[in-house]
Amino acid sequence: MVMRRVCHARQFSIKRGIFTYLPNSSSSTGVFGIEGLHKPENLVSKAKEAKRKCEILLDQALEAKPSTEVLDLIDELSDTACQVVDLAECCKTLHPDPNWRKAADDAYIFLMSYLDVLNTSKPTYQALCKIDPDNLDVEGKKMLSSLKFDMERNGIHLSDEDRDKVIELQGRIGQLTSQYQMNMYSRNDIEIKDVKRITAPSFGSRIVQSRMDLTATIPCDASVVNEILSWTSDVQTRRSVYLAHDASTLPNIQVLKSLVGARDQLAQLVGFPSFAHLTTNQMMSKRPERVLEQLDIIQESLLPVAQKELGIIRAQKEKDGHSGSLGIWDLHFYMGKIKAISCQIDSSSLSHYFSLRNCFRGLGILSERLFGAELRQVPMNPAESWIPESDANSTIYKFEMYDIKSGELLATVHMDLFQRSNKGGAACFALRCSKVKKGGILQVPKIVLTCSFSPSRLSSLWGVQTSSLNSGSFLLKHHEFETLLHEFGHALHLVFSRTRFQNLSGFRGPLDFVETPSHLMEYFAWDHRFLKLFATHYATGNTIPEDTVKRLRRSKLMFRALDTLSAVVRSKVDMMLFGPQPLKYPSHSELVYSVMKTLSVEIPMKPLWQTKFEHFTHYAAGYYSYLYGQMFADKIWKMTFQAEPLNTATGMRYRKLILEPGASKDPEAILASYLLDIDVINTQVDDEALKSALAFDLTWESEDIE
Repeated sequence: MVMRRVCHARQFSIKRGIFTYLPNSSSSTGVFGIEGLHKPENLVSKAKEAKRKCEILLDQALEAKPSTEVLDLIDELSDTACQVVDLAECCKTLHPDPNWRKAADDAYIFLMSYLDVLNTSKPTYQALCKIDPDNLDVEGKKMLSSLKFDMERNGIHLSDEDRDKVIELQGRIGQLTSQYQMNMYSRNDIEIKDVKRITAPSFGSRIVQSRMDLTATIPCDASVVNEILSWTSDVQTRRSVYLAHDASTLPNIQVLKSLVGARDQLAQLVGFPSFAHLTTNQMMSKRPERVLEQLDIIQESLLPVAQKELGIIRAQKEKDGHSGSLGIWDLHFYMGKIKAISCQIDSSSLSHYFSLRNCFRGLGILSERLFGAELRQVPMNPAESWIPESDANSTIYKFEMYDIKSGELLATVHMDLFQRSNKGGAACFALRCSKVKKGGILQVPKIVLTCSFSPSRLSSLWGVQTSSLNSGSFLLKHHEFETLLHEFGHALHLVFSRTRFQNLSGFRGPLDFVETPSHLMEYFAWDHRFLKLFATHYATGNTIPEDTVKRLRRSKLMFRALDTLSAVVRSKVDMMLFGPQPLKYPSHSELVYSVMKTLSVEIPMKPLWQTKFEHFTHYAAGYYSYLYGQMFADKIWKMTFQAEPLNTATGMRYRKLILEPGASKDPEAILASYLLDIDVINTQVDDEALKSALAFDLTWESEDIE
């Protein structure tokens, strides 16, 4: 994915991804489907209103007897506060209007400043310490231990002076992460000379300005640059575009330096050697040294096959008449070209089977066949949209999900799928989390799923006029459908979570586990038994051929080692960057260069890739989680889904044992119960059977390429 940005910040009970409607229900539905949200200043008003309600709830919690009542009140406080925190985060990422983004940033900073104080409140911590765990059920114990640890990592045990420093550092970190993101999404145009050399399909539509000398100005965002690198045959053009994009966020050099320093100060202040140690302490990995050791093992196993794959790429480049070294800017183009030649895959023709309507049907089939739920597209109130009606390429789609047996509403989902300037990448935001309230009443989750697709557009499909589809008809690339499935996997985790506390709902668990459901969904994109049910040609109605899917799967396996090695490199940079300070490298660029050399291709002597890696904001020292997620998903697929991917019993068992617990159980216990049928509740599993079941598959087979 992408960052895939699923927010899991552990600050008191604040695990971003929660929205609960405020008491004022008289206002009409507004942007994001939120009551009363019609103009930018409403965001700050909601932040202030949330703070007032939180103060009331906190007073009630401090006056309550030391029991589960305290946990319930704090969970409601979290629910109220996170509504604005995550709403603001979502708005900053998606809203095209700078006034809305500025208001969202102001609301975020205002409320987080209050929460930073709350995270270090001694009376609150003392109220938690008075609760006897023996009087709580399993989920209550998990909730209590989670809240206490969150406060301990925020320095509750420190002197008043040091706690004030923690609050100051938390505020500083919040400001720096916001600035890092804003710099990434600020409009940075680059000039491209001799535009005739660029052969990217949709390049012409992204030109901002052109001149008679064939020089063009384009927005320097990742989607445009990746398309150019993937399709342009001219070596020097690829190189110049890569370097221009690399240097497009220079202000983040200092921002990242300050962010690393502030996080290191915070970690040491609360008793950890580094921010990486603080982050991994409550993850499955437990410590950064263990992660780096595992990454070294994976890297060592990958290198021989990756070198063979690089040899194939170099041979193709020489065959095309280009001598000299192989650059990092060459990889996308030649990997795509070789796959197309070897597997005879035409991505443009392949997209004819993946109309957006078909892709929505595919999501509906998965929901129904596996999980007993109906995904229903519904009309959207125009006031809910956060983009202008004139932008026909950015339609928002709204869905509701219902339980087929009971008819119960399970979730509402808004999908913002198409690229536009200053928009973030693929992500799943939970604007309201699920929880089972008293009387068994479900708090219905509200989800925003976002991607940055650049689909082909047709005037009309299926005999339906474009006006009725609001934005014409679209054809997705296969990899875009795979990304949609990934984010839908995160959404399903939120939809089917059944915890008493929203604080333990959905993907509130350790980062190195929560990517598992999303990666599992990707496997369906490569299985003909699933694709044949909906992937029909937009013009002929013919089903996607099985042979085409086989060749598509073969193309996925090609360069698998090189792709995974690139992920290892990013994971190592992330873990080392936020490890013990000072670094042994004079600058971040030199650290990045040292690790990237593993790829054995030409790279900039002073790379600036680190200035635009959004995972540093919310996944700092946690990017390796994607590799763990791939590992666990691979085990689950092979052991349970591969034989019969749409088996209802398998899907319902997965829903019950993997999705429903949310973060109310430790990941080891969840995996043990599913993979080994071990009934383990809330304990650390340390047996050889589980270790064997979760062992990373280090057998890498390179496809033979003629």
